[in-house]
Amino acid sequence: MIYISDIKASIQSKALIQDEFFKDAQFLKDSRGRLLSYTGGYTVVIPCIVNGEKWAFRCWHVPVEDSKKRYSLISDAIHDAQLPFFCSFEYAEKGLLVKGESLPITKMKWVDGKNLKNYICAHYQEKGKIKDLAQSFIKMITSLHGEKIAHGDLQHGNILVSETGQLYLVDYDSMYVPAMGNEFPDIITGLIDYQHPARNKNRFSSEKLDYFSELVIYTSLLGISEKPDFVTSYNVEDSERLLFSASDFYSFESSKVYGELTALKNPEIDQCLTILKEYLVAKDINDLKPIESYLMSIKITAPAFVATGEECTIKWISSGAAKVSLNGVGDVDLSGSVTVNPTATTDFTFLLTSEFGSTKEETVQVKAYNRGKINFFQAEREYTFRSVPINMSWDCSDMVSVEIVGYGKQPEVGSMEVEISADKVFEIRAKDHFKEFTKKFTVRALPFPSIKGLRVPKFEAEYKSNLTIRPSRLDIKPLVSKVTITPPQASPSVSSNHIVGRTTVASSKIEVAKGFMEFSDKATAMMGNLFKVTNQGITKLVNYITKSDR
Repeated sequence: MIYISDIKASIQSKALIQDEFFKDAQFLKDSRGRLLSYTGGYTVVIPCIVNGEKWAFRCWHVPVEDSKKRYSLISDAIHDAQLPFFCSFEYAEKGLLVKGESLPITKMKWVDGKNLKNYICAHYQEKGKIKDLAQSFIKMITSLHGEKIAHGDLQHGNILVSETGQLYLVDYDSMYVPAMGNEFPDIITGLIDYQHPARNKNRFSSEKLDYFSELVIYTSLLGISEKPDFVTSYNVEDSERLLFSASDFYSFESSKVYGELTALKNPEIDQCLTILKEYLVAKDINDLKPIESYLMSIKITAPAFVATGEECTIKWISSGAAKVSLNGVGDVDLSGSVTVNPTATTDFTFLLTSEFGSTKEETVQVKAYNRGKINFFQAEREYTFRSVPINMSWDCSDMVSVEIVGYGKQPEVGSMEVEISADKVFEIRAKDHFKEFTKKFTVRALPFPSIKGLRVPKFEAEYKSNLTIRPSRLDIKPLVSKVTITPPQASPSVSSNHIVGRTTVASSKIEVAKGFMEFSDKATAMMGNLFKVTNQGITKLVNYITKSDR
């Protein structure tokens, strides 16, 4: 087992220092001649002077799984990113011999400054400085997100602030960089007052390790800038936290800090509290989203639907973004409008990009519909007999609803049989997504036909042959007041009920006066086979009954 005292003993022997950079280093001591050191959970840091510059000699007293590969990847990522808040950092697998065992070390440029908590306590009455500090902090973490890097143990002790307000990150033991993928375990959970309740269940390192810690720190900075007395009322100086404690996260909305921050009625703080509430609902820290995705916003105005191929305008107003782009269009103004002609239902997605490369998407859908049409609405004929069914049919396209008045909702295409007892107007009402359409037609109702009798108009007949009327052949009831036969000779009489008898004359004339002849049903049926009931038919009738052989 390696103890910190063993490391301190070895470092004072030049021969045991394996890293050439520190061979001639002057390790700093306190007033009592003891080595200055700062001990963490896995490493001990000893300040030293190399070539007139102050450096940090960090040595592991607890082995870290895959430490060689882990710190090589971290060192490369920091070098490539060239971010101003990273200190010069280099990993050496063989740095110091301790009890015959070679221990890895890292060298890091020393940063003179106060840790975040101490800086706040020194300047909390200067509201402007604390507000500027909050904005610097947001810029720092969003730039980390742009590189997909996570510190892994973000808390006040690992954030240094220079006298000029410049921020620096120290202690990279739990850092995540993209080259790690999903292969490295999450080995350090950090101070509990800065961590999501689900952090201790997290298995692997990822770029999302800091999301909760970042929001806790940022919200605390905003709160203190708005009400400096929080520093004393929450005893920040003597605590290992800022404003929030771990217990607050389990009953957040009923906590003291939530109530006091809400009472400030500051829109920025209120927004942060809303995000914190959403964070705390998550059961896995990998479900969290970066803070800037909430702070960047866009308001989009677009029609819910348009007619296929017709123009429509999409408008937007963004905030907090450095660039805005629209799918299918490309880069657009931060706030503006665009005219589009969707030929089908289309998702319009806006991509917001922050100054440091983090992104947020917002999508609006515009549905495209064809305009509706009543292709036809008709009956098979314009008239029908009363109570005799008639077929009615219709054909509509691209309608939301179709109704036939009096018959309820119907499909777009259909038919039905209807009966009417009187003339009727039929109406169809159809709606598309834009307006209502109507169409009407009328069906006439006719009575059933019937023949109650046959009325023959007044006629005269002349003949020169014998006239025989047989009662057995025709039953004719005259509806006349007088029937006369005018021959050259005397004529037999004709009774008022039937025409009977037989007469033979050379030339005679039959006159039917003041009326018509009405035939019985039987007579009508017989004559129906002989002629149509027309003037021409009457002539045929006269000819028929005047034939000499009858």
